[in-house]
Amino acid sequence: MKGAFFHDHVMKENNGNFYSNGGLPYKVFRRYLTICDSLIVSTRVEKVDEEIAKFLVMSSGEQVQMQPIKNYKTVPDYIINNAKIKKEIRNIISSVDIVIVRLPSILGSIAFYEAKKLNKNCIVEVVGCAWDALMNYGKDLKGKILAPYMFFRTKRIVKNAKNVIYVTEKFLQKRYPTKGNSIGCSNVNLERVDEKILEERIQKIKNLDNNKKIMIGLVGSLNVRYKGHEMAIKALKGISNNYDVELHFLGKGDKEKWIKMAEKYNVKDKVFFDGVLPAGEQVYKWMDDKDILFAPSSAEGLPRAVIEAMSRGCPIIGTRVGGIPELLSDNVLCDKNQYKKLEEITIKLLNDKNEMINQSNKNFNKSKIYLKNIIDERRENFLKEATKK
Repeated sequence: MKGAFFHDHVMKENNGNFYSNGGLPYKVFRRYLTICDSLIVSTRVEKVDEEIAKFLVMSSGEQVQMQPIKNYKTVPDYIINNAKIKKEIRNIISSVDIVIVRLPSILGSIAFYEAKKLNKNCIVEVVGCAWDALMNYGKDLKGKILAPYMFFRTKRIVKNAKNVIYVTEKFLQKRYPTKGNSIGCSNVNLERVDEKILEERIQKIKNLDNNKKIMIGLVGSLNVRYKGHEMAIKALKGISNNYDVELHFLGKGDKEKWIKMAEKYNVKDKVFFDGVLPAGEQVYKWMDDKDILFAPSSAEGLPRAVIEAMSRGCPIIGTRVGGIPELLSDNVLCDKNQYKKLEEITIKLLNDKNEMINQSNKNFNKSKIYLKNIIDERRENFLKEATKK
């Protein structure tokens, strides 16, 4: 039995190998190999040099064939090359038995309807909200114009899909309900959760008075606005009046606009750009060095960085957006763009070590439900039932 996977993710290609920035590593594709013998992966693609590739995660692997859609690189291609894109997708789908589409995405939505025409079994994965992501992507009007179209297109597809996997337990189910079979199953899988990490985190909190600086972290691409960099910088101004603090950004992208913003709020010397780190242990080590993680997003599905930081016992402050409220306590949440509230919660938390330890314990224990063996078993059972039908 053969399968095909469709999503707008931009794979990076170097010397015949395909890589991901962490969103679609090979281990993600292995989960579908429980229901098919081989898998064709169709996304967008961008060639990169070896220097960039070494910071990425391998997506190529055994039984997985990368077959990017050649005629789709940017959104305008959807209109200009529509017939060619559909033909590429149709040819792939006609050669397989099972189709997996990840939404929201242009390629995923086209593949859903082509699979329906060819009477192929199609499984839909909902990993985020089209409206939130596009409306909050940046100041570019193209995203805001596209948002209503993608929102209603995604909503219609999910409603009529026979089998749907949501990465959240509540948020996306409410925003994109389905008449078919469904399961809430996180796309983030933790390999392990080590009790020793929690012990070290609690000791770190107890020793905060001995630290020279408070270290705050935020994970997210610098090229998008919805990860909350602006909100974090604005909040930093007030926090720095009370504490000797540094704000560290981890993620790729152009830092110039954020440097200018930090200058505007007189916190340039307190904002640091740590670039990109290979997924896994190096990212965990970076998180272990932080006293608090910010997750002030204005659009989210179920954020990987938050769950990973939870597994390190890190206190986290986030926004009431997407799946974040499913992860964190209400007293460490604020509304999007409310930087004054973010500042207030941060100062209050830093003033109360007992509450920091409480948040550390809660986050660490909550992260255990995202252990790989638990998530994989639930997803595998659902996929097998879906393919039977």
